[in-house]
Amino acid sequence: TIGQGSLANANYTITFNNGELTINPAPLSVTASDFGKTYDGLAYSGGNGVAYRGFADGETAAVLGGVLGYNGTAQGATEAGSYTLTPDGLTSGNYTISFNNGTLTVDRALLTVQADDQFKFAGDANPPFTFRASGFVGGQTMAELEGAPLLGTMATPLAPVGDYPITIAGLAARNYLINFVPGTLTVASHEIRTAAILAAPDEANKTRAILTDWRETPVNFATPGNMSREHSARSTRLQVQEPGIMLPAGASADQGSSRQLRRGNDVLSSGTGALR
Repeated sequence: TIGQGSLANANYTITFNNGELTINPAPLSVTASDFGKTYDGLAYSGGNGVAYRGFADGETAAVLGGVLGYNGTAQGATEAGSYTLTPDGLTSGNYTISFNNGTLTVDRALLTVQADDQFKFAGDANPPFTFRASGFVGGQTMAELEGAPLLGTMATPLAPVGDYPITIAGLAARNYLINFVPGTLTVASHEIRTAAILAAPDEANKTRAILTDWRETPVNFATPGNMSREHSARSTRLQVQEPGIMLPAGASADQGSSRQLRRGNDVLSSGTGALR
């Protein structure tokens, strides 16, 4: 209310009438800050803070009543996608508050799907192709995958010795970005090459059998007698079948000696030859 003043004049009878001063609330915008995360299988809750616009004379959020909270589709969101973050809960007598949405973005997690490496001998049919996946979150499994795996190779039963890519495609997942990684099909010859059985010069009366498998990868044995090693890459066991080999230090037995190698039930004499 605007009260009476002190004006006076002998020629006038002055009547003073009250007026009113109205101070309207100032507009204040409260905008939720955007937030991004990678899919982790967990439900989202809360918010990422807000930005204020419209405070007068250096005032801050301390002059507001209520408690800042968040609503919108982001609350409880789990799967990959975009969701609204809506601030609420604040009050003020001096400000007209408008609440503006922010955005929660849940990006898909990276999942690697890789074709398993396989092995076969030339002339054999291709083995069954398999695959594995890594990168699942929250204890999830292959059950998250959709579609059917498309595994294939250019190699046929008549393909020559060599390495051939095994491609994979056809799978998708709601919450994962899939990186497809090819495997390798190794086509090998039936011929196995073996080297001499040599004595270890620093270990008297012990022998070392140096074998080479069908890919010519050295396989070492350092104890006398029946010596074996599981070839982990292809689950093939190579054995020296002659027990009790005892050679003096520095001595050697050449490829012409009657040592035998065994692959499964197939026996191969020392030297170079084919399975029989």
